[in-house]
Amino acid sequence: MLRAIRLKNFQSHKDSFLEFADGVNVIVGDSDVGKSAIIRAILWLLTNKTKKNYQSYWSNNIEVELAADDWAIKRMKGKNINEYCLIKNDKERVIKAVGQSVPEEILKVINMNPAINIQMQLEPVFFLSLTSGQATDFLNKTIGLDLASLLERELNSVLRNEKEELKKIKEEKEEIRVKLERTSWITEVERELKEVKKLHFEYQKKKKLISEIEKINEVKKQLISLERITSLESEVEHLFFLYEAYTQIRERIKELSSLVLQVERIKSEIEKEREIFSLSNKVSAIEELIFLIENKKKKKDELKKISLQVRETGELIERVVRQISNLSKRFESLMPEVCPLCGQEVRKNEKETSV
Repeated sequence: MLRAIRLKNFQSHKDSFLEFADGVNVIVGDSDVGKSAIIRAILWLLTNKTKKNYQSYWSNNIEVELAADDWAIKRMKGKNINEYCLIKNDKERVIKAVGQSVPEEILKVINMNPAINIQMQLEPVFFLSLTSGQATDFLNKTIGLDLASLLERELNSVLRNEKEELKKIKEEKEEIRVKLERTSWITEVERELKEVKKLHFEYQKKKKLISEIEKINEVKKQLISLERITSLESEVEHLFFLYEAYTQIRERIKELSSLVLQVERIKSEIEKEREIFSLSNKVSAIEELIFLIENKKKKKDELKKISLQVRETGELIERVVRQISNLSKRFESLMPEVCPLCGQEVRKNEKETSV
């Protein structure tokens, strides 16, 4: 028997706890305060199916906990969590990565028929609004006949597949029959082929006989040539001597060829060493040039610094000259015709001299 339910961040419930009494429980309240949300929470926990977003304004992590006499089940879902938690005999069992169905461990604990009806507000009248097929399916599930219906559908599906397979086999058989009719000339060809094979066998027999005759004639020729062989024995011995000399010369040529290859290889290595030596000299010259270039760069940088200092000094001198000129003009404008110190008249050229 259900004892309590707790809703956290579920629609309009931030953190609500309801404890059920024995028997029938009635939830009473104003409109839009979350009465239907409690039924939706129970339905979501029992079926793991949703028709809309159940998240609240406070948080994206929603949690529903349903407690019975000897067990409690939590359903949690959020940004980084999607799991059931089964609490039984003071032990917690967490089942993560929950899909579209309720985990088997949860179903065994709930022990509730999947065909149970939970009627929501504003929904059509239960059972009376179902079609005849839907009503039949519901009754079959309720009394356990849905397995028979499922088996019947499976058998009908297998029967349809077998009929289609049989139809395909008949069509293939008909295609083969048509092809055989189109290839009726093969029998005549086979008969003619047998005749050709027979003629070929006769031809091979005659060809073999001719070959034997030719071999006999060849033997006759060899017998005739034997008479001339005795007179050629000395020539044959001389030929053997020449062959042995030729063999020795050929071996010597091989040795000389090997020596020539070694000499060529040594020459090639010497040429490579010469090239390396030449390159090393070039590298040394290049390194010296690089050293000279670096020194030139350093001197160039020093000249740039001196030129910059000269330019800055020239600018400073020009500023000083301008200041002296400005002071001279100011002195001429301030100096009176009579010297205030000695009382004598100050001539213009004297002013200029003073300046």
